[in-house]
Amino acid sequence: CLTGKVRVTSTKQKSVILHPNSKAEIKLDGNIQLHKDIETFPEISWKDNIFLFTAAPLREVFFEIERQFGVSISAQIDSYALYTGNFNKSLDVEEILSYVCPALGLEYIRKSATEYEIIQDSE
Repeated sequence: CLTGKVRVTSTKQKSVILHPNSKAEIKLDGNIQLHKDIETFPEISWKDNIFLFTAAPLREVFFEIERQFGVSISAQIDSYALYTGNFNKSLDVEEILSYVCPALGLEYIRKSATEYEIIQDSE
């Protein structure tokens, strides 16, 4: 919630009222977890085509790149690798991969117009 108030109701008919700088998360069990006094920019940056990651699993970062750009990324990587950074959708896929990969000792190979493979840096 950025301004005003918002009521969030779960499938169990539980509800909370959100006030500015708060958010709600409905858990699998139907309970609502309320987060107050949050930094809203990371939550709404997608509206400006900015994608922020803070200690995000690298697989999530690649999934978001796939989703945003309609490409396929295969990666043989450490599943515990975390990435902190951001990218703007005005960049192309290869520019984004050229920022993300070197930071974690990775390289990308373009297999086709819509397919990329991520590998460990050969150095």
